[in-house]
Amino acid sequence: MRVNSREIMLSILKQVRSGRFLDDALIDLMAVTDLKREDASLVREVVYGTLRHRRLLDYHIEASARRSVRSLHPDVLDLLRLSCYQILFLDRVPDFAAVHEAVSLARRVCPGRPGVPGFVNGCLRGVIRNRRSLSLPSRSENLVKHLGVCYSHPDWLVSYWLDYMDCRDLESLLCANNRVPPFTIRTNTLKTDRTSLALSLAQRGFECVPGEIAPEALVVKNPAGIMDTDLYENGYFFVQDEASMLVSLAVAPGPRERIIDACSAPGGKTTHMAALMGNEGEILALDISEERIGKVRENCARLGVTCVRCAVSDAKKLRDVQLADRVLVDAPCSGLGVIRRNPDIKWSRSMRDIRGLAVLQKEILAAASKWVRPGGILVYSTCTLSPIENEEVIEAFLASSDFHPDALPEGFPGAEPGSCMARLTPSLQGTDGFFMFRMRRGGRDQA
Repeated sequence: MRVNSREIMLSILKQVRSGRFLDDALIDLMAVTDLKREDASLVREVVYGTLRHRRLLDYHIEASARRSVRSLHPDVLDLLRLSCYQILFLDRVPDFAAVHEAVSLARRVCPGRPGVPGFVNGCLRGVIRNRRSLSLPSRSENLVKHLGVCYSHPDWLVSYWLDYMDCRDLESLLCANNRVPPFTIRTNTLKTDRTSLALSLAQRGFECVPGEIAPEALVVKNPAGIMDTDLYENGYFFVQDEASMLVSLAVAPGPRERIIDACSAPGGKTTHMAALMGNEGEILALDISEERIGKVRENCARLGVTCVRCAVSDAKKLRDVQLADRVLVDAPCSGLGVIRRNPDIKWSRSMRDIRGLAVLQKEILAAASKWVRPGGILVYSTCTLSPIENEEVIEAFLASSDFHPDALPEGFPGAEPGSCMARLTPSLQGTDGFFMFRMRRGGRDQA
């Protein structure tokens, strides 16, 4: 089906506004449209860019329109945002073309509102006229608003992080959250090694460099089309950020051990642990729905993993399970560590969500910990940079359990020497934001 690319952008933004995950909306719409690769690339770039820089775009729109963005119809606002992004951030789309396309689309999107095209035209021309002279909020008068507008984050999140880090570190994090993340893959060592995989990808036209912190990682510089290759179909790699790979290294499973992955979908960490075990032993992979656990089964089959047994189960209500040598709780979280990959998270989360998730995380951790054998290892991880969901969850758990901190492997990235805790951020390690904490059950002399 041939559809105007800007109509697709608007449709995706509307779905995200309605609560749908950005990736899901993007994948579904691209699957039913007939876009050339360069047009599809533009759609992705503009949609992601619009959401990354949404607050700064709104600031420009309000200054030009002389009215609050809250007073605008949501469809008109989305059209202004994506057009404003093209004007302020993209060189390949001439200003006049961005304005012309926006006005034409406004006529189609709002056919019963004859004043909308003229408003859109005037607003965008004002953005063009004022873009180099517009004054941003004063840093000295309101630091939170200044950082929030300049780096397009909501005030509540800026304030939350300011309580736990200094301003310089926070500014680096906010800036890193707006960068396009690298495309990183994990070598499936059950089928190949990193050097051989890089050579095979190079033969197919893909430029790769080794990752900096995970031994199986490759960063692909030109990933377009890589998921259509025989290497992907035959399970030679899994798309996964380096920080996510480190979680399995924190668990450090050995051959013939019994592992429980309490929240396993889509299976990146599950299949990584299987590779670390040489496909020997048993991993019980759990998740809350058949749809989610189905993704784990699919990835196990593609990667040639045979030591995993999948089951649909609520990690809070696990029953009649044999004790495990190691248990991983990669808990549901606010996702504040993966904002650069999912910029819609900034606009959909709230402090209420964080507090509610912390309750859930404590429940899952308490339930899953019962299935660790005496002397066994429990690892808690999240992809969020939220102390309420990380350090405070661990502190509460250790105070009421028979677990104690256990040191991560020597030289573990993001951890102090001898520490049981690792924290990685986009600004420091260049990875997604992750938190990991390793514990052992029972007395300190047990193993």
